[in-house]
This record gives sequence, C-alpha cells and structure tokens, in this order.
Amino acid sequence: MIPDLPALLDTARAAVHDAHRLLHTLTPDQITAKGDRDLVTNADLAVERHTRAQLAGRTPHIGFLGEEEGGTTTGTHWVLGPVDGTANYAPGLPLCGISLALIHDHTPVLGVISLPLLKRTYWGAPGICAWRDGTPIRASAVRTLDQAMIAIGDYGTLDASLTLGNRSWDMAAGAALARAAGALVTDTDGTPHTSRSTATIAAAMLAPASPHSSPIWKPRASPSTSCTRAVAAPRCTSRSDSSRPIPHADDPLPPRRTSAQPAAQWEPLPPGSASG
Repeated sequence: MIPDLPALLDTARAAVHDAHRLLHTLTPDQITAKGDRDLVTNADLAVERHTRAQLAGRTPHIGFLGEEEGGTTTGTHWVLGPVDGTANYAPGLPLCGISLALIHDHTPVLGVISLPLLKRTYWGAPGICAWRDGTPIRASAVRTLDQAMIAIGDYGTLDASLTLGNRSWDMAAGAALARAAGALVTDTDGTPHTSRSTATIAAAMLAPASPHSSPIWKPRASPSTSCTRAVAAPRCTSRSDSSRPIPHADDPLPPRRTSAQPAAQWEPLPPGSASG
C-alpha cells in the first residue's frame, strides 16, 4: 500500500502544473531525432530536469524515471513523459502533453496529464477518483463494440483505447486515470495491465445489451481479482483536496514565444501550495 496517496496526487499535480508553465516559456528550437518519428527537443530536456529536481526535493524517498535521461525502474518510482507527443509539439500541433505517474509494485497508482495547448488537465488515482479540470469523470457508458469509438494509440478519451505498446512514460499515467474513472485496463491476454505488459487496452467492462451483442472487452482474470474491482464506479472521496484546482492553475499563461523573443519569467509553486 502507498501511504497518503491523496497527498502524493497533490504533489504530482503541483509538479505537472510547474512543468506546464515552464513549457510555455520554451521554444523547441533544438530538435534531435531519436528514431522513426521519435524526437527530443530542448523543451523535453528542460521539463524533465526541472521535474526530476522538484520531485527529488519533495519526495526524496521515491525514485524517478524520465523518458529522456532514464532513472530507476524498480521499487516505487515516478515516471515522466516530459513532452508526450514531441513530434506534434515541435511543429505546434495541439495533441501533446506532460504525463506523470507513480508506479508501485509495477502498477500505476496515480496519474496526472496536462495538455498545455488544449488547456486541459486530467488527474486521478484508482480508489479515489478521476477529474478533468476539477470535474469528476467516468469511463464511457457505451455497452457494445459495435457502438464504440476506439482510439488507436492516440488521444484516449473515446469509448476504448488500444495501444500496441507499453512504454511507462507514455502509458502509466493514462492507465491510472482510466482505472480511476472506472475503466478496465488490461494486456492483450486480458490480464491486468502493469508496467510489464506488452500492450495497453482500456475500455468499460459492461454486460452485453442483448445475447447477440459483444461487450467491448472480456478480461481473462477471475471476478475475484483487482482487475475486476477496478471497474467499479469511482468514489470521489473527500479525504483530501485533490479535486480542487491548484492555485492560479487557470491563470492565463504567457504566449508561446518565438526564438527571437526573450524567455518569459516563471516561478514554481511554493512547497505545499498544491493542497492549500
């Protein structure tokens, strides 16, 4: 068990909020190809280094894994995608985000995703709740595959999502959020999704509407497993202030500067301000 998970969720939200503000002061003017359609920019590195240092100061007992500069993959650890979708971010396309998760026993236990260019932030933890910009969210109520819209390795806010891969910095935060919202998240064989899975499938686990209809997804795990418990309706508890917006989170951000403009000034949130 993770002690004081709501407080860690608030810590993660504050870290992503800071990263969001930092990203808006940067221009991706140093771009390097890591592989096929896989880029890294100066912005990726700046966000990762800043977030790594911030979390090391606030949670020194928890490890850190970053997409660009690595880190620990064992024990309880943070995992960060500093700019998830760099190939979109570099030319200014809006489908990109900052993705932070906490992994415990190979399972994502909380997630925060900020979409800076769309001005949206999602956060949540299984057993607590999931929110978008302070409003509770739940998994889709679509009952059958023939009625579902499915995201394939892309923006997963439809009825189901299928990604034939499982890099933790890309998938862990979304998997935690989906479970927090009441979705079932599995590997291709129907077993519960972990950081060791080969793929990531998220969908509502609902009974067929008729004997001739197929549910979106049937898990292989038995009803007694945590996989099935994860699809219960989320309970938005009042154990913490996790649903409250971070102070100044909705303030207008400075416009994305061009390389000819000086860097804007930015300041991190004061320690502890996320829950105040």
